[in-house]
Amino acid sequence: VATEIFLKAVLVQECNLTDNQLMRFSHKLEDASKACAEATKEKIFEEIGKRASLYPPVSARYDDTEWSSTSVWQAATLTQQTGAAVTRLYTDRDLRASISPTEPLRP
Repeated sequence: VATEIFLKAVLVQECNLTDNQLMRFSHKLEDASKACAEATKEKIFEEIGKRASLYPPVSARYDDTEWSSTSVWQAATLTQQTGAAVTRLYTDRDLRASISPTEPLRP
């Protein structure tokens, strides 16, 4: 859910989309990521879209499903990377160089 909110916040900010316009994306993170990449010209959003399948389908959110620790951490990492990308986009906060050498989003 957080990744979806981050992506839709970008679409509101960059494209002035209304709630009704955002609804066309529904929960399709791939489509929202693609729109973010087009609006911002930031490749990170393309990468986020490619990895959106790490999340379960919306219909499975409320099922009693076991996730492996690896799957949970991969999804959590993608959410954190999305939040960081949005933060970097709208602030002067980019701490990547002080933490580690700049690396592309890992699959």
